[in-house]
Parts: sequence; C-alpha cells; structure tokens
Amino acid sequence: MNLLTHFNEFSSQIPTEARVKTLREKAFAFLNAKGLPTRKDEDWKYTSVKILNDNAFLPAEIVKLSPSLKTIKVIQEKLNPAFINLVFFNGQLNKSLSAMDELPAGARFTENKDFHNAEGFKDSFVALNAAYFTKNYSLEILPNTSVDKVVNFLFYCSAEDGPAVMVNTQITLKVGTHSSLKFVESYFGQKDARYFVNSQVRVEVQESAKLVAIRIQAEGSQAVNVGRTIFTLGKASQLHNLVFSSGSLLSRHDLELALNATEAFAIVDGVYIAKDHQHVDNTTTIDHQVGACNSTQHYKGILAENSRGVFNGKVCIRHGAMRATSEQLNNNLLLSREAEADSKPQLEVYADDVKASHGSTVGQLDREELFYLESRAISPEIAISMMSLGYASELIYKLENEDLKNYLSGELREAFKGLHVAIQ
Repeated sequence: MNLLTHFNEFSSQIPTEARVKTLREKAFAFLNAKGLPTRKDEDWKYTSVKILNDNAFLPAEIVKLSPSLKTIKVIQEKLNPAFINLVFFNGQLNKSLSAMDELPAGARFTENKDFHNAEGFKDSFVALNAAYFTKNYSLEILPNTSVDKVVNFLFYCSAEDGPAVMVNTQITLKVGTHSSLKFVESYFGQKDARYFVNSQVRVEVQESAKLVAIRIQAEGSQAVNVGRTIFTLGKASQLHNLVFSSGSLLSRHDLELALNATEAFAIVDGVYIAKDHQHVDNTTTIDHQVGACNSTQHYKGILAENSRGVFNGKVCIRHGAMRATSEQLNNNLLLSREAEADSKPQLEVYADDVKASHGSTVGQLDREELFYLESRAISPEIAISMMSLGYASELIYKLENEDLKNYLSGELREAFKGLHVAIQ
C-alpha cells in the first residue's frame, strides 16, 4: 500500500513512547492485512479511494515544511477577526498564527500524545490515523462556561511546490455541563496541489450543554479529504451541526451521532456543492440509544458539470427508545445532465411509540420560476445561480449566530465562483 511506504522512515524520525509505538505497529499490521476499502464494501459502494493507492503521499512530519510568506498571507486572509483562530499548517499547530491567548479562562486547549481511541480500529482510515499518530489536539470547555466568540480550528495544507503530503489529524472536543460553545473545524489548502487529509474528531457534549459545530471543507481541486466526526450527547444537551463541502477532488465525511441520554436534541445539516469532476460523499449514522430524544437531519446538494454527490444516511431507533423523534431528508439539485446524485436514506426502528420519517429528492430547478426571472430581464445564467444560491442558503440561515452566518455565506458565494451552469 502506497500510504504505508514511508512508515518505517516515519517511525524512526518521529520517536514516541512505548505505548504509542505499539499502537502504531498494530495499526500498520491492520492496514497491511485489510487494505483500503473498495466499492465491494457496502458503506463504500458509491465512492472509490483508488486514487490513494495510485499516488504517493509522504507523511508531512517527514517533509517538515514551513509555510512560505505567500502561504502565510493566504492563511491570514482566511482568518476571521470575529473568531478565535487556532491555525494548523500541514496538521501541526502554528503558534505564531494562532490566537490561543484569546481563549477564555474556562477553555483549555492542550496538545497531548494520547490516542483517543486505542481500543481498536473501526476501519482502515482510523488505523491509518493511528499509524501516523503524533498529537491529539484537545479543547475542553469547563462546566458552567459560555464561550461567546466562535473558536475556529483552521487547517491549511500545502506541498509548497514539493511532493504530495499526507496529514493525519486528531481532535478531541469536550463541552462541560451547562456550558456553551460555537466551534468551527475548517479545511483549506494550496490551489491545485495534491495532498491527502485524514481527520478523526471526537466530540462529547455533556448534560445541558449547547454546541454549534461547523465543518468546512473547501480545499484545492486536487486534494483528497477523508474525515470522521463522532458526537456523543448527554442528558438535555443540544447540538446544531452543519457540514459544508465545496472543495477537493475527492471528499468523504463520516458522521456518527449517539443520543444516549434522555432529552438530547440534535440538528444535523449539510450543504455540498460540487463541479468539474469532484466527488463528495456524506455518510451519517444517528443512533437513538434511549427514548425521549429528538434529531432532525437535512442535507442539500448542488451538483454541476461532471460531479457526483453521495448521501448515505442511517437512523437507528433502538429497542426501548420510546418517544424518540427523528426526521431525515436529502435533497439534490442537478445543474447538468452529466452530474450524478446517489442517495440512500435508511431508517431502522425497533421501538414503539416513536415518530420517524426519511426521504430523498433529486431534480432540477423549476422552469416556471426560471421563466419568471428571465421575464424580468435576468439572464438564464444569473437566474440559475440566484435560485441555486437561495436553495443552498436555507440551511445556513438556520444558524442563530450572525458571525457564523456571514462567514458561511461568504464561503458559499466563493463556491459558486466558476460554477458552470448548463442551460437545458
């Protein structure tokens, strides 16, 4: 496997304690035996990661690149002054660009060398993350703490015109009881550079805590991004999650949400925009482990040119989870005859006295609405862009925080630049 070619070099150059060394070796053995998933695997039926086997990616820790002045300027332009920005270059914290001193007293940011899931490897990408593990970046919000400003973990990748790099990141986020946080995890990168990001994020929202969690993936046109986010919600906790994807050649995000205490409530939304030959895959699992919990899920996609979008969502309501409520919906808008949407909503209910629904749509813009705009002297290209932008903005406008809405609206407008619209 190409991704393991430099494992021995990595292990010798990046020494670690015995426990982590053993973990790395187990992960290496797991990957050697299992390999990367193929389209024969049910969860990867619509998405091929063959590109990772066909190309060589060097661990960023071996290459040891520093951001050039040009790259630093690009990163600085991405920093929102309304946020508390923590910047990571090729997976490593860049303290000179970060504003850790702006974190309030009730927020603890740490770098540690404890792998946050050492019990086993759920799949090959978890094992890959473990094989090249160096640090776990952790943010803990202490009980009864409200962080007013948005905290943004900004990851920027760049090969700096050198060989393609591989970055394996790991984040742990903990929101204490009766606390609140607005958190952004954003991925950007050098335009047209080939690199691979494999992120693993674990989030715990404790009793009566509130979390707004945003994931932005707007990377370069040749990048590959594979990520997993695992949420665990405590009693009476609230989560508003939005996944925004508009970049990279190939992206896959696995979201796992466990509602394991009563009165937990989750909004799980997603917006994805793809063009050219981009492939974007959102795979979600929402697990109602106990009753009296509510979840709503709505993913919207806009697919243009030869792009492909995948939504594979499963909602499970377990035995005894009475009075659980769950809604799941996936809508896809095709702006080209060549674009493709694969949607697979799934619902598993093993309890009585529940409310659950799921659905999916794939279609084009309403021709009567287009005609109305054209009759007002608006060109077809502009009319289609206006309607598409309004279609995608719906989920962004659900956010209550104005800074987040403005930031995401800017990323949405950026995603529409260069979007080729076929007039049919």
